[in-house]
Amino acid sequence: MQQLKTKINGRLRLEHDRYPVCMRVCVAWGNLANVLNADGRSLEAEHAYKAALRHRSNMADVHYNL
Repeated sequence: MQQLKTKINGRLRLEHDRYPVCMRVCVAWGNLANVLNADGRSLEAEHAYKAALRHRSNMADVHYNL
């Protein structure tokens, strides 16, 4: 089990290092917005979607969800 955990963490670490910081921040805001929206907190989700778009304005999925 420890080997599997190491491989998974290693893969995630590589994926994480592949994107610039602004992209990771934007994705994090988008993920937060999706969670808030699923929880029925639509006003907070709207603010999070807009925060994601401030970091990167061309994310189609964020525009669609907004």
